Parts: sequence; structure tokens; C-alpha cells
Amino acid sequence: MAVGDLPFWAILYVLANIAGVVLSLGLGYYAWRHRDEPGATSLVTVVAGATTWSAMVLLRIATGPYVFDGPFWLTTFWNRVMYLGIGLTVAGWFGFALEFTGRERFATRKTVGLLAIHPVAISLVAWFAPDLLWAVFEPSSTDMTGVTSEWGPAFTVHILYAYGLSVVGLFFLLEYIFRNRSLYRKQGLAVLLGSLSPFVGNLVYQGGLVPVDLAPTAYVVTSLAFGWAIFSYQLMDVTPIARDHVVDAIDDAVFVLDRDDRLVDLNPAAAVLFGVDRDAVLGEHVRTVVPTHAELLDRYEDAERVEDEIDVQADDERRSFEIRIYPLFDDHDRLVGRQFLLHDNTHQRRRQRQLEHQNEQLERVVSVVSHDLRNPINVARGYVDMTTETGDLDNLEPAERSFDRMETIIEDVLTMARDGGGVDDTEPVTLDAIAEDGWQQVDTGEATLEVVDSMTFAADRRKLQRLLENLFRNAIDHADGTPTVTVGTIDTDDESILIEGESFGFYVADDGPGIPAGERADVLDAGYTTAETGTGLGLSIVQSIAEAHGWTVEITESRTGGARIELTGIVPVGRAAAV
Repeated sequence: MAVGDLPFWAILYVLANIAGVVLSLGLGYYAWRHRDEPGATSLVTVVAGATTWSAMVLLRIATGPYVFDGPFWLTTFWNRVMYLGIGLTVAGWFGFALEFTGRERFATRKTVGLLAIHPVAISLVAWFAPDLLWAVFEPSSTDMTGVTSEWGPAFTVHILYAYGLSVVGLFFLLEYIFRNRSLYRKQGLAVLLGSLSPFVGNLVYQGGLVPVDLAPTAYVVTSLAFGWAIFSYQLMDVTPIARDHVVDAIDDAVFVLDRDDRLVDLNPAAAVLFGVDRDAVLGEHVRTVVPTHAELLDRYEDAERVEDEIDVQADDERRSFEIRIYPLFDDHDRLVGRQFLLHDNTHQRRRQRQLEHQNEQLERVVSVVSHDLRNPINVARGYVDMTTETGDLDNLEPAERSFDRMETIIEDVLTMARDGGGVDDTEPVTLDAIAEDGWQQVDTGEATLEVVDSMTFAADRRKLQRLLENLFRNAIDHADGTPTVTVGTIDTDDESILIEGESFGFYVADDGPGIPAGERADVLDAGYTTAETGTGLGLSIVQSIAEAHGWTVEITESRTGGARIELTGIVPVGRAAAV
């Protein structure tokens, strides 16, 4: 007989086995390069076994009657080596199923030792007790492998064990597919296809439905399916290393990064916070998913265990979070990733700031009532006493001025207490429009307002207008002649973590005499004034309202030498980004 006598299906069978060997070697090389990933070492074992199995089948055919018609002992030799490959394939597959489906805790050295018993035992039987493996094992001139055989008792035990272990592994894989989603489910489906192919191929052969074992041939499908999972669904790169750590039902945002900072899992709260589709971002680098907070990501890039508090900008408002980072280890104590938990404590932090601010307000009110009102009261009392003693009604005029001053102080104190409190509700406001509204509420005389640019940001409209009114009134009251008041925006980098480190704000400047540098730290204190008729509460009210919004007030000099009041820490609407 010659090669030309091989039927066409047999030639296809040989070619498929050759392709299976080549593809398996490629898959094994890739798995070896990623051997630190869960399941990779077991996959290398599967590939080594499958390649040996397929190669021995090819060598059996080569020494069979259709090719070289070699000696029967050589065919027997290939056959015995083949069973080592079969044993390695079964053991490696089950080990891979354990690790890939998240059961690393069972993939211990003890388990490896137990799994190694089968390939060692079946090889020893094949070499030293072949009669237990095959009841009949004789040369054949018609079979292209050159052998005709019948099962022995050891083969029955072997086949039951191999099928049983394979079925358990397939059950693990199906359970994995059902409990995962999207990327991981697609990985699992590809692995399932690759795993079922040789199982079904051998099953139909053992059932007598085909004349040759199709399992080695099926490794073509296995290699292609695993390659599909690797290059399309990032098998060996992205695995659900912390699926059990993510609780979908909790309100806190939880997400997991692998060692390469790729997003491998997140719960619905995290998806909402990031503004992303959960399934679409799995496997993406965190900087791709959250591109707007580079500085925040830099801060925690290498952190493994952190408990911290951060302020970020989300949904056009500043939000406070407790951030906790925990390292994640597999069952062999290897670091596989990090879990992040973000607890939104905006309400608690806001309430805490409000209480602190209200206490400060109370102290200011008490200070003003006990100190600033005492002087005009004493003055008025003195003039009233003089009128009583002398009957001179002209003394009532300065007393009336003292009462007017007391009324002004009381109004400012009430304003400070009412408008300097916490900010509960904000809305988008436009700087130029709110400035014009505030200007209309102030006795501006011949003064002029110039708004050089504008922005939209979130604020309490009524309190913001009161803040601007006080700034306008302060500029006009301290000006000489006819002042020009300028309103504009600020765009500076203050190393904040908000919006890629950018901080925004606005300023109110005038062309008056300005505020000396030595007095700028004092003018924000309640009661401080250099004007004879002032209460010293105007800028204190400004600071109270600004602090209630979480802004910062700074006094500098304008371009014309006048006063410039800057309010920063403001995030314009439209520039804000999700966390």
C-alpha cells in the first residue's frame, strides 16, 4: 500500500492533525509568555498533552501500512507515548477549569499531585502492563494506524475517569458563563467551544460512530477558539479577578483594577458615577475610562491600601467621597489587582461644614452684638441724657445718627446670619446676568459697571446676588469720584484635583484707592472698617457666603491700583466632568 491509497477523508484527517500540532504550539507559546496569569500554566500543560497526542497519532500513521509500513514495535512505542499526552491533556484541562472559573483555592500543590496520578499511572500501565490497557492489540494491514485493538479493564477505568473529570470541568465552565456578563461571558463561551470540541470528537470515536479518533483533529477548533478568546476578548490579559468582591446591590461605587490598571469589574453604582456602560469598558485602562482626572489617578496609581477623603466634581456639583483601596490576592498570595470603594459622603460633609460655618456665624454675631452695637448705644444714651438734663433738642440729632447706625448694624448682622448660612439648593447662574441684577439693587450713583467676560456655574442665586451687592457697595463707598467696577472670570491652576487640576472663579475690581497690603488680612473680619459710617460687615458677609459655597476669598490689587476681590474654587457648568 502507498500514501496514494489513503482515502480522501484520511488525507484530510492527517492534514487536520498537522494543523492541530502547529496551532497548539502557537497557543502554548502565548500561554507560556503569560504564565503568571490565572490558568496559563495549566493551559501550557493542556497544549503539551494535546501536541503529544496529535503528534503520536501522526507518527502512528507514518509508520503504518499506508506510508512507511514500519515495524510494529515502533507503532507500539508511539501508542504508549500517546497515552502520556492524553493524561496530561485531561489533568491540564481540569486545572485550567479550576483557575479560569475563579476556583484557585482548590488549585493547590496537593490538587496538582492528585491530578498527576492519572497521566503517570496510565503511562506506567501502557509501558509495563499493556494487557490491562488493551485486551487485543495486534498489527493491522487495513487500519491506517497499523493497529487493531480492544479495550482492557484499565482502559475502561481510564475512560471513565477522563470523561468524569472533563464533565466536572465543563460544569464549572458553564456555571462561570452564567454568573458573568459581557466580556467574561464571551471569554467563557469561546473556551467552552474549544473545550467541547476534543471531548465530542473522542466521544463519537469511542461510540464507534467514526473509524478514527477525532479528538486530535478537534484541537484545530480548540486552538482557534482559544485564539479568538485571546485576541478578541483579552483572555489571559483580563480576567474577573474579583468578581466575588463586587456587590452589585450596594449604593457605594466599587470597581476593580488588575495589575496593569485595567478595569476588570465594576458595580452599577460605579458605572453611573463614571457615566459609562458597564460592559463596554471592561478591559479598558482606567485612564481611558476616566480621562478627566489624571492627577487623581496619579495620586493613587501605585497605592495598594488607602483610606482617604477626596472632593471631585460630578454632575455639575462638588461631591465628597471616602475612598478606600484594598489589594486583592489570589489563593496563592499573588497580588492580582486592587479594589476601589467610593462612598459618597457629600451630604454628611456638607452638613458638617454647615454646622461649623453656623458656629462661626454665631460667634461673629455675638461679637458684633456685644462689641459693635455697644458704642452707638453708649453714644445715643449719652446724647439722650444730655437732652434730658439740658432740654436742648439739638442733642437728639447725633443720637438719631447713632440709632441709624445701630439699625444698619442690625440689618447687616441679620444679613450675615441669614445669607452666610449653609447652601442647600444651587442652580446654574450666569455671571454677567447676576452681576447686572445685583448692580440694580445698589445705590450706584454715577458709578459704572463693566463685565468683561462671563461663565455659568452652580450657586444659590439669592445669596450670590447679596454677595455681589456687598462687593459693589464696598467698592462705591470707598471710592473717590466716579468709580468703575469691573467683573470678570479667573482661570488659574491651583493644583486642585478637580477637573484635571484646573480651578476657576471670578473677581470684582475697582479703580479706587485700594486696600493696603498690611490690612488685607483684617478687612474680612467682622466689624473691621476704615470708613466713618461703615459697619465693617460687608466683606465679612462676602466671606461667609463664599465659604458656604466652598469658595475661597482673596484680596489683591487691581490693575488700576484699586481693590480686587477674587473668589476661586468655582467649577463652571459644562467644564465639570464625571468622577
